[in-house]
Amino acid sequence: PAIILLLVLMALYMTRFVMGVLDQLNQSLSTVNISNFNKRVQIIAHFNELEALASVFEQMQIRMEKSFNQRQRFVSDASHELRTPLSILRGTAHRLIDESAPGSDSQIQLRSVADEIERLIDIVDRLLLLSQADSDGLRVQMSLVDMSELIRSYVLDLQALESGVDIHAQIEPGVCVQADETLLTQL
Repeated sequence: PAIILLLVLMALYMTRFVMGVLDQLNQSLSTVNISNFNKRVQIIAHFNELEALASVFEQMQIRMEKSFNQRQRFVSDASHELRTPLSILRGTAHRLIDESAPGSDSQIQLRSVADEIERLIDIVDRLLLLSQADSDGLRVQMSLVDMSELIRSYVLDLQALESGVDIHAQIEPGVCVQADETLLTQL
């Protein structure tokens, strides 16, 4: 009975010891996110098998960080590279619109092309914004924003754009929020 009791205690100790390392690995895995890829977790394993598991985890973390950084760099580079030709196309389209006869078919078609170019520029800007937000690189400039005035200006813009539509708005004055005005405007 003493030997059996001793074996049971040793088995419990070894199980607890091994489970402690696995629990440490589990906790480490659950804390990994975009903002702490570069933070290496030290896992102390006293067995070869667990050391190999800890090493695989560390290598996986390094590969994930590298992959994420490459994706971020690609999106950022692509966004910047696409802006230049799109800006040139936009300028050329606006110049051609100005040179076209007012109301002509070519001016209408050029206006359509210019609108699509603007849409592409907007997509590229959003892609860059999403990339920055994903990498926690988006810097938010919080300030007090007068939502009443912001919405009023949008209603006025909409009324100017949609001349055939009757638009009415009841906007409570003085409604302010703490927000990033640029991001709120994009929204």
